[in-house]
Amino acid sequence: MIDLRRLPLFQPGARVPKAYKDAWAEEDGSAEARILEIADLAYVLQADGFPVREIFRRIGLVHTPQPDVRRIHSYSNPLYDYVGAHLKVHAPVYLELGGTLLSSALALAELWAELSAEQGRQASWPPPEMLSEPGPLMFVMVKADGDSQPEDRPAPDGSIAHLDLLLDQAKFSAARDLRRMKARAVPGDELRNYSTGGESFQLMMGSAGIALVRKGRSIDYVEMLMN
Repeated sequence: MIDLRRLPLFQPGARVPKAYKDAWAEEDGSAEARILEIADLAYVLQADGFPVREIFRRIGLVHTPQPDVRRIHSYSNPLYDYVGAHLKVHAPVYLELGGTLLSSALALAELWAELSAEQGRQASWPPPEMLSEPGPLMFVMVKADGDSQPEDRPAPDGSIAHLDLLLDQAKFSAARDLRRMKARAVPGDELRNYSTGGESFQLMMGSAGIALVRKGRSIDYVEMLMN
């Protein structure tokens, strides 16, 4: 991410506006993490073949506020406009740093996102032989407060609606993969468990989670358990 300390205003002796001080005091990179995630998701959805307006309608499902898709046009810069609207709600202090910083951060994010989307388009993991019955791993369905056990919940049926339940229980910073899966899902898709198998876990190389499956082929996944 962009290191604000390398900007001229952060050199010794420079007068630093309060907005910059406030933004740097946060030191969590949350604004730029959001920029990167939104750019990454936009390019993934573009690689999936969605038109511009549908791309940002889908992004709005997982990154509020939902944009007015009627005002989105491919000949403008919809990604810049959407990111600006999103940060205005979720990280307004960052916008006070000015449009130059936002443009630089978004340009870097787009470079990464374009490469990442192409790699993702060519990937197909987990393979079909690792997929099992539909539905998320049951242990993630348990409420964090412990007042509900897995057997208290209906058996998962592979419905994409389970993503909403998982998103409700996950912190924003930990739910990036789930948001991406929800934005990519189309009617007919389903969730399936995947696991690399007992032997891999015995060798301390195991991985298990949920996969977004379309016509029998996994197009995305979230790792829920590893050793």
